[in-house]
Amino acid sequence: MRYTAFTISNFKGIQKLKLDLDSDPASKIFTLVGLNESGKTTIMEALSFFYENIRDVNESALMLHPSGIIDRHSLIPKNRKDNFTDSTEIEAKVELEKDDIRKLEESLKANGFLSENIDTCMTISFECKFENSSFLERTIYWDSDIYGKEKTKRKKENLEVKHKAWNPAYEVFIKMLPPIIYYPNFLFDFPDVIYLENSDNEGKEQAFYRRLLQDVLDSLNNDLNLQTHVIERAKSNKPQDREALISVLNKMGSKITKLVFSDNLSVFRTDTKNQSIIVSYPELNVERRLRYVQLQLKDGEDSYYIRERSLGFRWFFTFLLFTQFRVQRSQGNSNLVFLFDEPASNLHQAAQQRLVHALEELTKSSVSVIYSTHSHHLINPYWLESAFIVRNKGLEYDEDGLDSFEPTNIEVQRYRAFISQYPNQYTYYQPILDVLEYRPSNLEAAADVVMVEGKNDFYTLSYFQEVILKNKKRINLLPGSGSGTLDPVIRLYYAWGRKFIVLLDSDAEGKKQKTRYQNLFNGIIRNRLFEFEDINTSWPNYAMEKLFDPKDLLKIQRLAFPDTEKFSKKLFNTAIQENLINKTYVPLESRTIENFQEVLSFLSDSLTKA
Repeated sequence: MRYTAFTISNFKGIQKLKLDLDSDPASKIFTLVGLNESGKTTIMEALSFFYENIRDVNESALMLHPSGIIDRHSLIPKNRKDNFTDSTEIEAKVELEKDDIRKLEESLKANGFLSENIDTCMTISFECKFENSSFLERTIYWDSDIYGKEKTKRKKENLEVKHKAWNPAYEVFIKMLPPIIYYPNFLFDFPDVIYLENSDNEGKEQAFYRRLLQDVLDSLNNDLNLQTHVIERAKSNKPQDREALISVLNKMGSKITKLVFSDNLSVFRTDTKNQSIIVSYPELNVERRLRYVQLQLKDGEDSYYIRERSLGFRWFFTFLLFTQFRVQRSQGNSNLVFLFDEPASNLHQAAQQRLVHALEELTKSSVSVIYSTHSHHLINPYWLESAFIVRNKGLEYDEDGLDSFEPTNIEVQRYRAFISQYPNQYTYYQPILDVLEYRPSNLEAAADVVMVEGKNDFYTLSYFQEVILKNKKRINLLPGSGSGTLDPVIRLYYAWGRKFIVLLDSDAEGKKQKTRYQNLFNGIIRNRLFEFEDINTSWPNYAMEKLFDPKDLLKIQRLAFPDTEKFSKKLFNTAIQENLINKTYVPLESRTIENFQEVLSFLSDSLTKA
């Protein structure tokens, strides 16, 4: 089961907002982009509050930071607090998978209802009703289309709420609902000790970290549990139990070490060959009569508590533990949704960029991520199609620069729709940089780039050099917003003294723009402006898709759209983006491979000489 959309109404500063996650191309990572006070955190709180109210079980009890909304009256929009007779409502649309349908069918059959058709799209929502700004009640609605009949009857009809099979089916549905886990930050005070048994006066932090230890045990895939294989062995005086316990603790430490210092994640820049995470043998706190373990960083001959390490280390350590091991939890739905509010925004830009890669690794499992940011370092160009611009319309200013004094009104807009409002922008990235009010510093160096006509050329060349050819030395690509839109960025790169070249199609429009650029920039553009026919004289009138063998065009398209019979440029470009996002390798014809090798080699050599 997966969420496809959320609709939020009358939630703090949100009047009405729809967050559509059914992206095209399909993605597991969704970025909320906006400045401070734009409303990103409010959206995160709403999604977390939704799950807390729908599940209403122990999941939120094991969260260090649930939505934080205790008083429901805080949901009332500030401009309506005087007399709010209305409802706060959050609705989720979900799409069921085959296994979800099977579980519902089994529950219905066990309760006397033979289902013939279960719609794969359902909605679940709740509303908090208020009258005169006083909370009245919370109501949950499940909108499902289940068609069938009673075992003993012939008449077929939709399952109704009053039927005895309704509540059991609803309970099955709720248990399958993907957990939504909210982390406003990862700068936690990681405890020096984790108690293995609960006590009457402990805070929720100890229960959370104890559950984390069980998640680590689950990741070992050996049916280990904290009670039997750690606590009971720690209490035993048998030598064989001590030996077995030491083996478990060593494996836990080794597993955490491999994750935290993984070359693939590469979140730490220091030499980590002599570093490891150790899980100590359980000791007894005599006063509390409770056993505990410690997680420490062993660096050479010295050991350190996690709290004694740098801010960056503590941030990434907790991020990796709280996410990667949570995926391993043996019970419950594996299709998790993580909410990260401004992740790593207080860390160095290199750490932020490494986090982008860590998020990509996280979503290789059955996990989705929604994260907010106002940092351009946390924007991955490959994820822009699933990015949303968040704006608070109540903070707009009139033409005199004065506050418009409008009520807070948080809105989201897909980046694809947002850039259509900026037809004269010279690169595909520019609108998002404008939203973030980004300006390069005087010390910031611009990378050497190959400028291409638009995003589709960008995604296609990126796909080949990263996924198909796996080039170790990759060229930086800068997409324009059309073949004739590169004038400003050419001027900028020339003024900055950075190397650049331009690649255009060999069609009529490409040749027209090539002549215009040559006339406009004269000597500046000499030996920097190319079309496909300059790469290979047998490529006249070529655009990017002509580099493909015709068999490959449909093969790539069918990965994302398996039912299509004919090539569609729009669907093909969507499939390329999806394959790039998911790093999906496709075996291609030798002609296609050779063509793109020739293009990328030419661009690399030409950029070096520019």
